[in-house]
Amino acid sequence: MVRPLVRPVGQPAEPRIPGPSAAPLAAPVHGPSDDGPARRLQQELERALVGAPAEPRWSARRSLALIVATNALLWLALLWGLRALF
Repeated sequence: MVRPLVRPVGQPAEPRIPGPSAAPLAAPVHGPSDDGPARRLQQELERALVGAPAEPRWSARRSLALIVATNALLWLALLWGLRALF
């Protein structure tokens, strides 16, 4: 007989508590002096980002000009395509 995938209404869910012989749920925690690969990666990323420029590459005026130009070109392409159809 096949068991239903959904438990019937009114029945409590069965808790899944690991027994004493179960494997630990988490890896042991090491101190901050541990030099693991994740810690080394964080340090390398921090060193790389410290030298990053603080100012954005584009000014607000240039960003706005790009947005307006892109939208204008897309609208012109749409109108040109509709004109070609009719």
